[in-house]
This record gives sequence, C-alpha cells and structure tokens, in this order.
Amino acid sequence: MCGATRVHVRTVKDVTQVTFEDSRLLEALQIDELANALYELVDVDQRKRLLLDFSRVTTLSSSMLGTLLSLKKRVDDIGGRLVLCGLCRDVRRVFELTALHQVFQFASTSDEGLTTFGVAGKA
Repeated sequence: MCGATRVHVRTVKDVTQVTFEDSRLLEALQIDELANALYELVDVDQRKRLLLDFSRVTTLSSSMLGTLLSLKKRVDDIGGRLVLCGLCRDVRRVFELTALHQVFQFASTSDEGLTTFGVAGKA
C-alpha cells in the first residue's frame, strides 16, 4: 500500500500519522491510489484518529480536496477525528479559497497535531 502511493504511515499511540512523500498531488491515478490507501485505513483498519502531514506538499488538485472531504466523512461516520498539519502557505490558501478551512481542523506541525489528540510528539 505505502510504496505505490508514496505515503509513510506510522502509529503514535492510537493516532495514525500519514505523511505524503510527493510534493505535487495532482495526477488522477496518483489521487486514486492515495484515496484507496486512506480509505482502507478507515474502512478496513478502523483507524479513528488520523493526522495527515502535508509538510512536503506544495501543490494539490481539486480532486485531492474531494478525496479529503470523502475521507473526513468516513472518519466522522465512525466517530473519529481528522487533523491536517504542515500545510505550506499556498496549500493553506487553497483551503481558504474553497472555504474548506471551516471544515477541517489544522495544526502547524505534526508534533502540534499529535498534541491536539493528547499524544506527545515523538513515538
């Protein structure tokens, strides 16, 4: 799962941290693979507390935004929580322009994101 989709998944306590390895999340096939990997974490593995780390991402597509909205709904449906962290200024601006900054919870860094779950930063 992780090799093909270029994400790194680690668990800190009961929080699943997903770090995107690619700087550009734009291609349809890439987004589909990411969606499948993320949905599997929730639908199959029942991971309820997800921290998505965008610190390496500089650009993302509207398709990726749709994937994130669908992921949030899936997490919400199982009583979970989703936090996005490490967004650069340009990516954060995309969330603001689409009013999605009102939908998602954000943290500046992965350590701050883990703290929002009540978990100390390092594993």
